[in-house]
Amino acid sequence: MFIKRYLCWLALAILVLQLGYAAYITQTTNIVLSIKHGFGLGMAVAALAAAFLKPRLGKVLTLVTLLLGVFDVIRFTPETQTFFLRIGIFSVLIQVFSLGVLLVFVATNMKSVSRRLEAMRSEEP
Repeated sequence: MFIKRYLCWLALAILVLQLGYAAYITQTTNIVLSIKHGFGLGMAVAALAAAFLKPRLGKVLTLVTLLLGVFDVIRFTPETQTFFLRIGIFSVLIQVFSLGVLLVFVATNMKSVSRRLEAMRSEEP
């Protein structure tokens, strides 16, 4: 029961641990973090604070943080690996780490995600 209760926060825990690792790497090497890393830290701290105050808001902020990370708006890792995806005239950068954590988030919150999608589907006229 304990594991099921806190498993939904696994993605946020991975983000916080990764940001701690990024801080350690920054202190011990000559790698410098950019402003995108600062925004990533701010979003992760906001999601962590919201997780303690209002769990539903914490999940939404974690999802928004991960989506921004997937599309390379914010970053979490000191060395970021991205892939360029182009469909017609639309092109986007995809971060591998953030995509993996997003998949973990969706897998651990599948029940909540499916409930939300059903609610959105039933609200449409």
